Amino acid sequence: MPNNSPDPNELPPPASKPSLGGWYEKLGWFIVLWAVSVLALGAVAYLFRILMRAVGLSPA
Repeated sequence: MPNNSPDPNELPPPASKPSLGGWYEKLGWFIVLWAVSVLALGAVAYLFRILMRAVGLSPA
């Protein structure tokens, strides 16, 4: 009968170091998140502009 339980004396495999590709991937995600947040802020500002114009708060 095979023993399928893990050996309690066995050490877990060593953690691998992050590669250089991981650094570029993080920078890419940072740029994407920054761009999306700027676009979202612009959309909210434009919505407020439309609402203010609708209630008559636009400059003459």
